[in-house]
Amino acid sequence: GDARKFYAQIGSYLKEGDALAQKQTLESAQHDSLEGVEIRIMRAEVNGKAYYRVVGEVSSYKVGQNLCAELIGQALVQGCLIIQE
Repeated sequence: GDARKFYAQIGSYLKEGDALAQKQTLESAQHDSLEGVEIRIMRAEVNGKAYYRVVGEVSSYKVGQNLCAELIGQALVQGCLIIQE
């Protein structure tokens, strides 16, 4: 079947270390809205530049939107968007 995955992108950095720092901050926050959400770092190339995206895998677009709204509402992240892979 169609095995597309949805991710809430909660950070994008040029340095992998910065991405790792955000990942650790979010994991140590132990926030309810991140319960059961695996936070990963995805490397993406955009116009020949490498970006390190901090993402949380979500089950659907709607779940991702809700997660983004909660994280932004709690000021845990500055920006949040849903991506599909």
